[in-house]
Amino acid sequence: MIDCATIRDLLPLYVDDILSRESKSLISGHLATCENCKDAFTKLQSEFVRLPSNDGEKFDALKAIKKKLFNQKVIVAVIASVLTFAAAYGGFWFVFHRSTPMEYTDGFVQARSSPIDITLLFGKAFYSSNSISRLIDIDGTETEVTFIYVSETLSTRWWPSDRRDYAIRFGYAEEQAPLLVEIYYLIAPFGDWFPQSDEDYYAQRHNGVLLWRGTLE
Repeated sequence: MIDCATIRDLLPLYVDDILSRESKSLISGHLATCENCKDAFTKLQSEFVRLPSNDGEKFDALKAIKKKLFNQKVIVAVIASVLTFAAAYGGFWFVFHRSTPMEYTDGFVQARSSPIDITLLFGKAFYSSNSISRLIDIDGTETEVTFIYVSETLSTRWWPSDRRDYAIRFGYAEEQAPLLVEIYYLIAPFGDWFPQSDEDYYAQRHNGVLLWRGTLE
């Protein structure tokens, strides 16, 4: 018959359930008849199941680990979503809204005039238009000089529209007539250039392509 000392030495293995079937059966039979060993088993079993925490409450290590991993997954998912949205928005902006000046080509623009306005008809779709005007003296005549350029994006360049009615209209007051008008297309955008004087404006005319010149009656 096995003694109590041997039983108590085997109790940790019995609690961990790593003994053979015969050994577990032998220990179970002994615990059924020995109160001292049964009390030792109950105490040992309690120590394995209930680990004291700092505040005296039950501490579930596995649950804490799972919660931490879950929180990390949520944080990673949120960061990934934000980065994905940022990349998608950046790509959308780059393709559809990042504009560059559109180079001038022959026949790109046609001018049509009436007594008080001038309309520029463009043969290509563009993203935006920019213009700047000033009255200056040209050979003794007060002249309305306008510089214009249009910009394009990757979307207007890669997927051109079949429309041919892209237009910019310049209107003038009747009391201004007669008025000499010159409209130039700048090969490059205004950039850092800004007309500080009439002389600067006059000189800039040589850097553009003349689209229309005439007198509005």
